[in-house]
Amino acid sequence: MTGEQHYREAERLAQRSLDGEGPGYDEAFRARLAAVAQVHATLAVAAATASAINTPAAVRAGYDEYLDGAR
Repeated sequence: MTGEQHYREAERLAQRSLDGEGPGYDEAFRARLAAVAQVHATLAVAAATASAINTPAAVRAGYDEYLDGAR
């Protein structure tokens, strides 16, 4: 999945955890939906961060030296 796809899935699951109705939508199921939404949100942030670091502007800002020092 791309970062954007993770973001959209996080939104969808978070909303479903709040609005979903029907058999099986108990508190535990809603909590699981919210937890999976959080995982997707975290992956979306990771993808956005990775793509920002790989841009020429980020390299000009000194992130290449930062990354070398972090290894």
